[in-house]
Amino acid sequence: MKNFILIGILTTFSLIFGSSGTSFGATVEMKLNLHSIYGGKLTSTEIKTPFNLITDMNVRLINFSEDTYNMSGEEINEYIHGKRFYTQQRATQGVNLEEATKVYQIKRDIYRHHELNEEDFIQMAGDTIKANAKSFDEKIKLLSSMLEDMYYIYDYKRTQGEGSAEVSFNDIAKSLDGRYSGAHRDRAGVCRDMHQAILKIAKASGVPEGFGISFISSGAPHLNLIFTDPENPKRVINLNYDIVFNNEGGWENSLLTQNHVSPSLGLGFYLWNANDKVELYIPSDKGVLLYMGSGGDLEELNMALPENYTNISAETRTKLGKFALFYGHAGGGDGTHVLSLNQALSKKINNFIETDIGHSVFYSQRTMDTRDDTDLNTIGYYIRNSFKFSKNFKFNSQEIDLYFNTFIYGAIFQAVVKSDDPNKSVNNLRFDFHGSLKTGIKHQAYFSDSILTTKLELSILPQTGNIANFSQYNLTEPGFDFMPSGLFLSQNYEFNINNSLTGELGHKLSLYPIDGMPVIIGQLYGKLKYKNYVQARSSAVGCLSDYCPAFLPGTARRIDNSLNYIFSDKFKFGFSNSLYEDGNYYFGLNLKIIHY
Repeated sequence: MKNFILIGILTTFSLIFGSSGTSFGATVEMKLNLHSIYGGKLTSTEIKTPFNLITDMNVRLINFSEDTYNMSGEEINEYIHGKRFYTQQRATQGVNLEEATKVYQIKRDIYRHHELNEEDFIQMAGDTIKANAKSFDEKIKLLSSMLEDMYYIYDYKRTQGEGSAEVSFNDIAKSLDGRYSGAHRDRAGVCRDMHQAILKIAKASGVPEGFGISFISSGAPHLNLIFTDPENPKRVINLNYDIVFNNEGGWENSLLTQNHVSPSLGLGFYLWNANDKVELYIPSDKGVLLYMGSGGDLEELNMALPENYTNISAETRTKLGKFALFYGHAGGGDGTHVLSLNQALSKKINNFIETDIGHSVFYSQRTMDTRDDTDLNTIGYYIRNSFKFSKNFKFNSQEIDLYFNTFIYGAIFQAVVKSDDPNKSVNNLRFDFHGSLKTGIKHQAYFSDSILTTKLELSILPQTGNIANFSQYNLTEPGFDFMPSGLFLSQNYEFNINNSLTGELGHKLSLYPIDGMPVIIGQLYGKLKYKNYVQARSSAVGCLSDYCPAFLPGTARRIDNSLNYIFSDKFKFGFSNSLYEDGNYYFGLNLKIIHY
């Protein structure tokens, strides 16, 4: 219990000193060892003294003045509200003639070996880069320069369904060699071929943490690359052809959106490894809000999502299910707003099968780039469906459920990009969907005044079979492969403190096998409930393994808090916040009005 008391103290300080959406309000500095918390001992927690708070605020004000001296009004507003800053540059930016000549020669030496088989070619290219580029940044610059070459041989005919389904990197290299020698300029490859080829070369050159990222963008389905700096895990590099995006201190899954420049407007992101297989699906803020608005339980997404989503809804319950008007906002992510009209219906078909269906018409909006007043808007139709097959066993004071669950959700929507720059304006019809399978076992033990629940669940992601099935206009064609994408173990202990007060203690371990490395996210939480009127919850979340990719929700250590007031069965109000160890602080509101 003392761990939760200490977490409660941190919660109190965060509420007293915190300011909505701004990093300046986070005047609690934490040195949080999550391994120790999970083991039952909080070894290192520091709360600043009032004197240090004043000193720190003066330092922050000085830094603020220096950082914002040359900013526009929009940029200052972005800074105050805790938005990250990024560096965007092209591969050739800041390169002198001597460097450019060297890079040209290195690439020429690589391309002229296109007659090698693909495996040997990739190894040769990786060894060549490794010999000529020692640092991570040098390798990234060289890899992005190769992508810049590929941009000019993009095969637009393949986007219309013409040409071969598969293009090897040998084909791309042969075309590049011809372009460099002036013999011919055949076009070869599209985004998936080019970026995945560079990912394989990056691995061969010694760049360890890299992935292909596929998503629905404002123009078309797209695949680009994301790398983590091995010297600084919080620094994430996105490569989109010749453009390099340098992120530091970003917001987990929003790191995958390329800083709003080549934006995702779909429900999430597929993570591809260098073997052309999907490793993981990560929902976007838009996907989370649409799922939430349609009546979905966020626990089913199996992601350690933060407590910073504002949601306001008016709901009526009828024989045809629940109808709701919903507004949601992602406070600390990419700033997505969603307004939707929803219907949700849960039905038990028989003793073994139950279904949960939700659908909605929606409008979503977020700012792509405050610098040129570019907004991304979508209007469309969303559907969420799950079927659960289960078998229940009861004996004495215990109960066991064996279950198998299928999840499918998707959306069709019109994407409209409004910009002062006419070259960025887009108006396209798009479709996005995702499916997954889950199987598990749930055990409940009942005592005189308490319940212990243990659950073990395996998440399975249907595979497209190969990156070649990722066509330019069809992200996921049906395949026959299935890959485990997560293993989840949770325990929850419910107990009565007295006649008016009940409590819960629990933990959850999430294991994701990413790129052959185990990523373990731990969550420890406590919950108090007073007479069904007041509910308070606090949790500590963070990565417990050595490998912690910054873009995965839950890898950054944080404390989530929520307090909800249930005035009656028809009116619920509350708030939540997420406090990160780097000082960033985010706030969310929850309001629900129910009519029977």
